[in-house]
Amino acid sequence: MMPETQAVNTVDGTVVWDEAVWDAAYIASPIAVAVSLLAMVVVTLVTLVTQKSEPPLPLTDVDGNPLALENRLGWVSLWSVLSKSGP
Repeated sequence: MMPETQAVNTVDGTVVWDEAVWDAAYIASPIAVAVSLLAMVVVTLVTLVTQKSEPPLPLTDVDGNPLALENRLGWVSLWSVLSKSGP
């Protein structure tokens, strides 16, 4: 903990740790948000710039065969659940 944070959160000679921890977290949060947003923008721009020169490759299995696109995440539509009969 920074000495300034400790000095601000000292009451009657004792440090109020709950307040001090929250102050330390709030001080770091805007910096973390700014860095993450900057990284997201840079990665997005690099992806958009290189997309035409190096197009994305399809997802393949071990043998190099492209994988099917349906049910990629294991989700099932409500219609397919309701339309199937029997166990």
